[in-house]
Amino acid sequence: MPEYDQPTNFAAEFAWSRTWIPKIRAIVGPLVLREGSLQEDQEEATDLIVLRADGLRVACRVRRPGYAFQYPFDVTITARRESGAPCEWDKLILRGFGDWFFYGHATDNDARSGDILPRYLLDLSVCREWIRRNHGSELGPNKDAHGSKCWFYAVGVGKMNKELGGKALIEWTLPPDLENAISREQRAF
Repeated sequence: MPEYDQPTNFAAEFAWSRTWIPKIRAIVGPLVLREGSLQEDQEEATDLIVLRADGLRVACRVRRPGYAFQYPFDVTITARRESGAPCEWDKLILRGFGDWFFYGHATDNDARSGDILPRYLLDLSVCREWIRRNHGSELGPNKDAHGSKCWFYAVGVGKMNKELGGKALIEWTLPPDLENAISREQRAF
């Protein structure tokens, strides 16, 4: 059985996902910082400027390898847990926490050698209400052990971004083989 079909537990998944934080920081960092201009540096000693601050909160989810080509244009949001613990739906969508949502597919189980492709950075202030209204049927459960199962909603990022005037996605990157295999019309963003 492939590793991505193995049951998981929250602590193990949390630890694995934390290994991807340096890569996510390298991806998201340039979106919140810009270099100061020559004039800004000469006159103000400004080398970097924070474009957005005030406690910008970024929720991150990296899926294990094996799903990217099955579901390249879906973002899944955990809808509920068998344990009753709060999940992404509760925190990000219903309670309104998080400003951005970074979502992607690991290309390898090792963050040191892998990448995150495809990947999407959603502006939750733009798309939260759309997701709440258009999430579709609850899917699942996943393959986790009894007591740890969860269900989720799948959101088509292309449709969402198109219906929101291209403003739902802050950034996205597709792997070259997927980028070359489809047209912009097919992915709708």
